[in-house]
Amino acid sequence: MIKSLLTFRKYLVLGFLLLLSFSDAFAQVDLELNARSYITKPVDPTPGSTTQYCISDDSSDDLTFQVKNLGVTAVTLTASSLLVTLTVIGNTFIGASTVVTRVFTVGTGGDTTINSPLATSFDWDDVLRFEDSGLTTVTISVAASGTTDVALNNQTTSFLLNILPNPDRPVLNTNKGRINPRICQGEELTITAEGPLGSNITYEFYRTSGGITSLIRARQASNVMTTTGLNNGDVINATAYLTNGNCTSQDTGPITVLVDVNPIGSISSDKGNNVACPGEAVVLTAVNANFSATAVYEFYLGPDIVRGPAVSDTYTTVLITQDNLVYTVRTWNAAGALCYDDNNITIRLNSLSGANVISNSATSVCNGITPPVFSSDFVFSSDRSGEGGTVEHQWQSSRIGGAFGNVIPASAGISASYAPSALTTTTLFRRLTYARFLGVKCTSTIASATSNIVTLTYQPAVNPLLLSNTTNNTLCAGDDLTLDASGSSNASSFGFYVEGVIVGSISAADNIIIDKSLVSDTDTITLVAYAGLLGSGCSVASSFVLRINNLTGANTIANSVNVCVGKVPTIFTSVSTPTITAGATITYKWQSKVGANPFTDILTLAGAQEAFSPSAIISSTTTFQRLIISELNGLSC
Repeated sequence: MIKSLLTFRKYLVLGFLLLLSFSDAFAQVDLELNARSYITKPVDPTPGSTTQYCISDDSSDDLTFQVKNLGVTAVTLTASSLLVTLTVIGNTFIGASTVVTRVFTVGTGGDTTINSPLATSFDWDDVLRFEDSGLTTVTISVAASGTTDVALNNQTTSFLLNILPNPDRPVLNTNKGRINPRICQGEELTITAEGPLGSNITYEFYRTSGGITSLIRARQASNVMTTTGLNNGDVINATAYLTNGNCTSQDTGPITVLVDVNPIGSISSDKGNNVACPGEAVVLTAVNANFSATAVYEFYLGPDIVRGPAVSDTYTTVLITQDNLVYTVRTWNAAGALCYDDNNITIRLNSLSGANVISNSATSVCNGITPPVFSSDFVFSSDRSGEGGTVEHQWQSSRIGGAFGNVIPASAGISASYAPSALTTTTLFRRLTYARFLGVKCTSTIASATSNIVTLTYQPAVNPLLLSNTTNNTLCAGDDLTLDASGSSNASSFGFYVEGVIVGSISAADNIIIDKSLVSDTDTITLVAYAGLLGSGCSVASSFVLRINNLTGANTIANSVNVCVGKVPTIFTSVSTPTITAGATITYKWQSKVGANPFTDILTLAGAQEAFSPSAIISSTTTFQRLIISELNGLSC
């Protein structure tokens, strides 16, 4: 940076006139220092005034002045054509000299001739530095070789300078070290210009990137600057300024920043929506979008490392038992690389809380009987219910020794309760309760999802067989009723009932004789056969209506009781007949006997009539009687 040049041009203005006389061999020319032609900024100071100048300005172009040729002959610059002398009073140049001289052979624009009346500019190329600060008088004089200027005041001019000290040269440092600090893309780098401090010192930072130097922080009192926009190979410099004189230090010297490429990592899981079921392990997969073949990955659970750096991009977690587990993958482009990228994934647990308990009011179920509806004593709830988590159910059944399967149809068993159909075998029932969260349904049949098992014991069909001493369920009046259930199947105890009233008690006895006094016409006789002892278990009843074939009243016949031998007795008449059971019919049977012999049936047609006309009595006395037979349901009494 050219600072000393601008500084001296700004503050040092010289004006003088030098007239030179040439010998006869040369044409007479007049040279004049043009006092108003020095390059100055912002204002040309007046000759004789005090101007500030920095003690260690090190530009190679500190002083620019112009010389005019007032004569008519051009001056050709040669190796000794134009001698310029600078003299200081009150100070010394670096090296303790008070006088420096230069011979100019070429002007600023490459001119080798000083034409009249135009001015030619000259630059003092040597570095001007002073030993001390303070007020210093500088005198500039010019002379042309071999000539004498009769107007000496045209060849010398003096200026008073206030030499200001320059700040010390700061030393650049960073929070990553002095030599080739190494950072990651986008990482903050704190740069410190270690050096002079004070209320009159400011600092300016700039960088060179791709050959282009640009300001990255304008002057501020702070000697510390933080930036994030650096690229690999950027060169950083800083300069200290004296605020009351614009005197600058030398640059700190460049620091080259090394910027590593950041990896671009990501992490995913093998679970939909990153939702795990209880007891599942999750496979985590990392990706480096830089597609680095040497990428290295490290996995964390929360702040704890669970797998050290390795080239493998997958990690299988332990079995998940908690919600909101945050796993992090740290990705490097290569082993030992500086920069890494952390990416997180949160694993949710689709879990249930509570108890899963079912019950049924029955423990055994008879054939053909529909079991009671299962009760849901307790049912799981979703731990994620506050976030939309739900529960779903599936009832299952199994035969003893068999595997559980969904009830048929499966759609009938998706509620918290279940109404089973009639059984055909002893069956075990259970309810699976699943959690659904973020579209993930955990269908595991592990104990945490499964209810208790309820067994409904199937009772095979009891087949009662009721036999009796009746004919077509009809009994003659005066007979006891005999019941026989020994032909029943799958029965262990029996109860016999007349019109719903038990006769005796329920027992293992499979037959009974019911006294005639306990039965009446049209009584309902019932057998209840039980699968278990003493009336336990399944039962099936078998009944019939008992008919009593009954005769009430007198059976009276009349006739003369004496008859002569060979005479035909008068007809026997029917004086009265018994009343019979409704629906019954009467038939007659006449009988006779002689003496003490037994009665024998009169087998003629006449012997089956209500009245009877006997044949002539030809022998011993004969006794006659009429039997009345009541016939009901094929039973004759």
